[in-house]
Amino acid sequence: MKTSKHAARTVTPAGRSVFRDLFPPAEAAELEIRATLLRGLQEWLAASGKSQAAMARQLEVTQARVSDIKRGKTTRSALTCW
Repeated sequence: MKTSKHAARTVTPAGRSVFRDLFPPAEAAELEIRATLLRGLQEWLAASGKSQAAMARQLEVTQARVSDIKRGKTTRSALTCW
């Protein structure tokens, strides 16, 4: 069996955000909020049954931004407009 030279050093417990393991507290909190907001938007977009273009008009953003949200893009710029 092959072993990896990059073995895991820590395992994030279930129910705890991995952001807390990777970032300073303030940044981790911001990333957790952004991730929660994106998940909510993804669920809302999926339940709406509307096209990305229609949702973009409703949210007053570009269709590309809606596509990013649906794909789970969580970069800082992904939520700049909100």
